[in-house]
Amino acid sequence: MERMKLKLETPIAIAEKLLSACETLVTQDCRYAKQDLASINDIVGSIKNYAVKMENESIAWRRRILSVIDTTKSRVVELIEATLQLSNLDLVAYYVFKGEKSASIPATSRVQNDIMDPAFSDVQKLLGEYVIWLQSDNAREGRMYAETFEKRWSSFVYPHRQVHLETSLEKVNELSLKVIEGFSTNAASKLFEQEIREASLATFGGLGAAGLSASLLTSVLPTTLEDLLALGLCSAGGLLAVSKFPARRQEMIDKVKRTADVLAREVEEAMQKDLSEAIENMESFVKNISQPYRDTAQQRLEKLLELQDEISNVDKQLQTLRIEIQNLHVS
Repeated sequence: MERMKLKLETPIAIAEKLLSACETLVTQDCRYAKQDLASINDIVGSIKNYAVKMENESIAWRRRILSVIDTTKSRVVELIEATLQLSNLDLVAYYVFKGEKSASIPATSRVQNDIMDPAFSDVQKLLGEYVIWLQSDNAREGRMYAETFEKRWSSFVYPHRQVHLETSLEKVNELSLKVIEGFSTNAASKLFEQEIREASLATFGGLGAAGLSASLLTSVLPTTLEDLLALGLCSAGGLLAVSKFPARRQEMIDKVKRTADVLAREVEEAMQKDLSEAIENMESFVKNISQPYRDTAQQRLEKLLELQDEISNVDKQLQTLRIEIQNLHVS
């Protein structure tokens, strides 16, 4: 009976050693599979760091572009202040005597040709470079992600899915460019002209040709501004009209500031949307290229876990056999 037990326990002992070796290998492979899956998830999660980097770099772009708009606003305001002056009677006469049929004044030409056109050309150029930066940075980063997966898990086998970087990463709606393209400097200069006309006519139109002519004649004489205005106020209501002139000038300045601020806000919001779209494209791209690797790692881990369960079951069976062998004398 003892010899029989020894003979039966020998293959059980060999089986246990083989099973232990298998368990060691499977446990090791299971640990590697878990590490692979965690590493893949970490790489996918690192897109958040890329998004933060892009957000920080985009701030510098926004500051440059908004600075151009703000400088343009200041220059237009300075031109308004220089043009709408009580002592600027040549402009007053220009509008009072020629009225609506008059040609554009030099200030109008200057606001478009010297201030707005160059500024908006610079803004358009910067926004074009901004969009190119979003596209090129996305494409470069996307290739780095793809190369990381391919080099680190080259042993993984899965059906290759071609991802076109041109469409998935370089696609940006260019909303910021559309905003600035929708702004017409010609229309803005015409509005500037109209505001100058209305401010001048509303203030000096009621003074009458005689009173204004007297003022113009007096302007060539060695007199003070108070004397000049006193002549201009010879008509009824002149004092009230002139007293409201600073307020009308300020209204025009406020309109220019509001228009510039609205444009700046629209440009900034559009730039943020372009950035968000670029980041979303990158997130989608990384998710797509990582999915086969993640699926492979997950499937491999699941198979290894199944093997661990099988090894555990076999080990229980061996233990049962060993007990049965030990109990042979009982039966």
